[in-house]
Amino acid sequence: MRFLGDIPIGRVTLTHLTSLGHDAIHVSARLPPTAKDSEIIHLAATEQRIVLCFDLGMAELVALSGLKLPTVITFRTTRRKAEHINRHMDILLAELGDELLTGLLVTVEDLRLRVRPLPIISMPRRRNRPAHRPPAGALIFVVMVAITSNGDRAIPQPHDRTSD
Repeated sequence: MRFLGDIPIGRVTLTHLTSLGHDAIHVSARLPPTAKDSEIIHLAATEQRIVLCFDLGMAELVALSGLKLPTVITFRTTRRKAEHINRHMDILLAELGDELLTGLLVTVEDLRLRVRPLPIISMPRRRNRPAHRPPAGALIFVVMVAITSNGDRAIPQPHDRTSD
């Protein structure tokens, strides 16, 4: 797989992904440090790369664009050190694998992955329907993953795919 790390993503994480056989580069290798999120998304789509970031705005831009690619992986974890991000990436790659190439918005939290397929289809809101609820039939699923105190991956228990 091909990855593009946003500015805050450490080079240690990109090196880790490279050691696993992936093509992982830092955004600064292709764009100036002042590049806008829209430029990063365009680069990732053009080079067929998966974006790694801490910025919710990146996923929002892709969702609002109606694009099917690129996949955006957003880390919303309490720990941002490379060793923790690398552990989450290992779990994410094991859980989703090639599905990442199909166009997803993935939010990595401490104990779960939130996954939403692209494109996000906007539907008009019906009355009495809260704005934060997805439209009926939207496929949303949560992958629960436990990480033990020593950082090992615990085997996830089977669960239903649920809507948020």
